[in-house]
Amino acid sequence: MLLTLADYEAEATRILAPEVAAFVAEGAGASRAVRRNLEAFQRIVLSPRRFVDVERIATATTVLGREISCPVLIAPTGLQQLAHPQGELATARAAARAGTVAPAAVLATYPVERIVDAADAAPVWFQLYDYGRENVDGLVSRAETAGCAAICVTVDVPRRTRMREHGRRHDFRPTSRVTLAHFDGNAPDVRPVLLATLERICATTSLPVVVKGVLRAEDAALAVGAGAAGIVVSNHGGRESGSAPAAVDALSEIVAEVGERAEVYVDGGVRTGDDVVKALALGARAVLIGRPSWWGLAVAGEQGVVDVLNILREEIIETLAQLGCPDVRALDRGYLRTEGA
Repeated sequence: MLLTLADYEAEATRILAPEVAAFVAEGAGASRAVRRNLEAFQRIVLSPRRFVDVERIATATTVLGREISCPVLIAPTGLQQLAHPQGELATARAAARAGTVAPAAVLATYPVERIVDAADAAPVWFQLYDYGRENVDGLVSRAETAGCAAICVTVDVPRRTRMREHGRRHDFRPTSRVTLAHFDGNAPDVRPVLLATLERICATTSLPVVVKGVLRAEDAALAVGAGAAGIVVSNHGGRESGSAPAAVDALSEIVAEVGERAEVYVDGGVRTGDDVVKALALGARAVLIGRPSWWGLAVAGEQGVVDVLNILREEIIETLAQLGCPDVRALDRGYLRTEGA
């Protein structure tokens, strides 16, 4: 019986080919930042209120003006046919069923048009890197035409990262096993996203722009000044730098800097409903999950992703009840305390 995200992780690890399971699980620098993301949530302690009516718990919120059933979004991850033949289509359908945001990654194995169709009425964020002006302009235009709800610019990959340790040892090249839907062959070399590039994207697209991969308050301020409507505080799940701080540790300073001007989200290390509640109490509008959605997809396709999202929602409800907070939108730092205090 699969009752927790940890159960789904174990089952996905059993089902997936060892090299694919390692590709999903590992990060840069001996996965130090992957572990740091997990450990950071454990240091945060919730401080419950009493004498509160929690018979009814509200989990709905809004993201970029669209209502979602629960403050858990699916992070944009590519290459999803490595996990399941339906890949991004199954994930989009699951997001629609769960009432949340569906992602369309630039390195998806299905084209954005089909992902938007699969998502039905659910909002789809199209994620991209900087592949040069011509490629970026073409991809943004394609996302607009397809009916995407936002552009998500990932800024924490300034250059193509070499294969991680397991991949190098076993010569595992994921793009040799699946086809990238938005490119003819391999993707172009990625470039660092400069402020001028971000300003141009924000100025020319009709869609709101979310900037993903920010860990410093001054960078968040620059992104919002360039026109970004949202910031995802993220260390890329620990996949790009083993020395990066845990994303949730950087959340408070970024909320303090730009939280009045843009929506702030966080990803990296979310494994329980407790984690979601802690992030929201620190000021996040919502969290994004990457690896957990992959685990659900690998285990049971669309239904597996729905199950993962439902597990988190039920855990959020239970945590809010225990916390004495009947609405996720009411969470603030008053519900937190320093461990040992």
